[in-house]
Amino acid sequence: MQRQAGLLAITAILSFGNLSSAAEPTPSVNPVLPRPEVVEGEVLRFEGNYYVVKDLNGKNVRLYIDRATKVDANLSPGDKIVARTATVPVDAAPYATSVAKLGTTRTVDGAILMIEGDYFVIKDANGKEVRVYVDSATKKDSSIKVGDRIVAEIAEIPDAYASAITKR
Repeated sequence: MQRQAGLLAITAILSFGNLSSAAEPTPSVNPVLPRPEVVEGEVLRFEGNYYVVKDLNGKNVRLYIDRATKVDANLSPGDKIVARTATVPVDAAPYATSVAKLGTTRTVDGAILMIEGDYFVIKDANGKEVRVYVDSATKKDSSIKVGDRIVAEIAEIPDAYASAITKR
């Protein structure tokens, strides 16, 4: 009799544990994340670890910045920038992996004039032609072709290596 009562008590405890966990809702996880993108615009202000940028569509975008973010130059409100963001859940602020100030020697904004093997020739807004080296490690949109308007982030090595190229 004691054995049956003990088994009954253990069964009741285990059943209660299963019922309590079944009653708790499982948080929904959205496995679909947006693709990384580029935000281009004007820095409006700084809010702690966030840069508030007015993008080309006139929308204010908050970019999360931390120690791992590669920031090109000292930025001030009013500076024109291009920021590459990482893939994040839709409800999170975009995380900037790199922020480059437009008009610096490290960023080229223009149109692709020609593609010669591993080199892109880009004509910038001032009419200057810039030849940049591109390889499989260069982050770039898949269908870049002659005539496309792009922004290229140039690494600091003698051969003007393009670390990223993005269509505009």
